[in-house]
Amino acid sequence: MIDAIRDAGIPPTSLQIEVTESVMAQDPTGAAARLQTLQNLGVQIAIDDFGTGYSSMAQLQQLPVDTIKIDRAFIKELTPGNDQAESVVRALIDLAVARRTELVAEGVEDRGQLEVLRKLGVPLGQGFLFAHPLSDVDVPVYLEAAAGIPGDRRLTEA
Repeated sequence: MIDAIRDAGIPPTSLQIEVTESVMAQDPTGAAARLQTLQNLGVQIAIDDFGTGYSSMAQLQQLPVDTIKIDRAFIKELTPGNDQAESVVRALIDLAVARRTELVAEGVEDRGQLEVLRKLGVPLGQGFLFAHPLSDVDVPVYLEAAAGIPGDRRLTEA
C-alpha cells in the first residue's frame, strides 16, 4: 500500500483508510502494526461499522485510530425519546472522547436521528439524509449545489 501511495503521488496526509472493526479483530496485533506504519506516514485511520465487530476494549486501545464510525445499526434505532438507543450512542461518544478520536455517525437517514445526534453532541454524520451515493460526474454538481447550505455532514456548530 505504501508503494501505491507513493506511485500515485498522493500526499499520505490527504488519505483516510477505513477498516471494519471485525477485520481488525481477526488479527489485532498484525493490524495494529500495519495501521501504525500507515499512520506514521500521515494516513488517517478510521474504524468503520464500529460496534458490530468482535474487538475488545483492550484490543481497541492498542489500535492506532483517528476516527470511529458508529455503525448504522445503532443510528437506525435513534428516535427522539428512545433512551436505550441514546445511551448506547452516548457510550460510544464517551469512548471516542476518551481516545481523543473523531466520531462519525453512519446511516443518518432522517431528521429525528439528526436531532438526537445533535443533542448528544455527535460532530459528524453521513447517510442518505445528506446525499445518496454519487458518481464521479455527479460529485462536483452536488458540491456546487450544496455550497453554503446548512446540513452538510457536520452535525454540530464548529
